[in-house]
Amino acid sequence: MTFTEQDEGKTVISDDGRELGVVTRITNETAFVEPLGDLDPPVRSALGWGGDDREEYRLSRGHVATVTGSEVWLEEP
Repeated sequence: MTFTEQDEGKTVISDDGRELGVVTRITNETAFVEPLGDLDPPVRSALGWGGDDREEYRLSRGHVATVTGSEVWLEEP
């Protein structure tokens, strides 16, 4: 799977339908996500979005199940 600039602004959705954040930018086919402020620490950890205070995190292609017109759906981490 390759991310493109058309994926910017898409909502990132967990496998169980929860909103996790928004794709803020695409750089070299890599998606960066701004997670929701109230995202649970275990979910952040499973996605590699550690406990630091960054505003955005890299989204691993391995976590992505599918991309639709407005959403990026993740597989179960």
